Amino acid sequence: MIAWITSFFTTGNERSLKAKRHIIMSFVVRAAAMTVGLVLVPMTLHTVTVSEYGVWLTIASFIGWFSFFDVGLGNGLRNKLAEAMAVNDRRLAQQYVSTTYAVLLGIAIIVSLIFGVVQSFVRWEEFFNAPPETASDLAILVPAVFVMFMVQFVVQLIITVLLADQRPAVTNVIGLLGTLLTLFGIMVVQWFQWGSVLSLGLVFMASPLIILCFTHVYLYHTQYRDLAPSRDGIRFDLARSLTSIGGQFFIIQIAVVILFSTSNMIIIHYFGPAEVTEYNIAFKFFNIITAFFVLIATPFWSAITDAYHKGDIVWIKHSISSLMVIWFGMSMVAIVMLLLAPYAYRLWLGETVSVPFSVSMWMCVFVIISNWNSLFAMFLNGTGKIRLQLYSAVVISIINIPLSIGLLSVFGVSGVIMATIICLGVSAVWSPIQYYKVINRTAEGIWSR
Repeated sequence: MIAWITSFFTTGNERSLKAKRHIIMSFVVRAAAMTVGLVLVPMTLHTVTVSEYGVWLTIASFIGWFSFFDVGLGNGLRNKLAEAMAVNDRRLAQQYVSTTYAVLLGIAIIVSLIFGVVQSFVRWEEFFNAPPETASDLAILVPAVFVMFMVQFVVQLIITVLLADQRPAVTNVIGLLGTLLTLFGIMVVQWFQWGSVLSLGLVFMASPLIILCFTHVYLYHTQYRDLAPSRDGIRFDLARSLTSIGGQFFIIQIAVVILFSTSNMIIIHYFGPAEVTEYNIAFKFFNIITAFFVLIATPFWSAITDAYHKGDIVWIKHSISSLMVIWFGMSMVAIVMLLLAPYAYRLWLGETVSVPFSVSMWMCVFVIISNWNSLFAMFLNGTGKIRLQLYSAVVISIINIPLSIGLLSVFGVSGVIMATIICLGVSAVWSPIQYYKVINRTAEGIWSR
């Protein structure tokens, strides 16, 4: 066994060895982060009411919509930076980084000014269908959270740099530290009995931002000094190459936001904040499977970009086959989790929240299909063959909301999850077909773009 483990981490393609090391490191770190995250839920529910927690979850989803204003530049940078690093052109890499920061900073300033004008005319307690007594808290919380989100909007590009450099384990350490600081913040709020949606939102938003800002400053003064954004490195002519693929990622991002972030808004509008909490409890429980699968798959995006540009098709085929085996194993684990869900919820949360079995069942199906799509998305994103993904995203963004509303009128909260599953089912069919066509060099027309 010792010999096998030693061989596993010391033999093989350097690209594979780097991915293995980061996957194992990420597993340990992510397991710790998820443990802390699971502890956070019951602690939070003992700090604020179920309705207040549901309101905060909905606010977080709403603010997350503004992430699409990066117009796909983050993902465009990830691919272009990986390509520049593959040929060891550090100067070009630094120019890509500097240009992306400059453009995103400009977008953040413009969006913030517009939001500042618009938000003064909005009654947030009505917008989020929140209890009237939260009006004063929301009047402070929503603008404060938005400002912090806009700062994060820019500084989180350091995460993109780490992913392009095939170092996802470091990004998971950043996430763990942010979660730990959040836990500490909630403990302080609970100790001083400051429980409110305002204190909850500020802690959940500020804690990871503090860690991210510190990481941003530290890495650009040490390991990534040669990639640090600078005024001299800004080349707006490079923005076109970033947005050529980034523009397609932008549309896909909008579809993802509509698909995954509108559910809370729909549920709170038709049912109320308590049902949002039920939905999110089931999501957090089954998201354990998604988190670990994405943890394994994430290093392959930039690694596939590197391999594809070097013509290493054999390595790509082997990697995708391995991910398929892992997907199947994790799907079996998800089914076991479904059978144990009622007992797990009771052990985890006591009698605070009751989650219907139908919600858990459909969430399990959602996770299995979502992971299947992620498997092939890593390959297609890494190779830049995303035109079909773009068209599929447009279809999804059009049908998701009306489909969710139609199904929830019949099936309740489960109907919202069912609508998401149907939308994901479109990609679940065509994405493996495109993978086999591209990898075997038989892709033509839209399949090759």
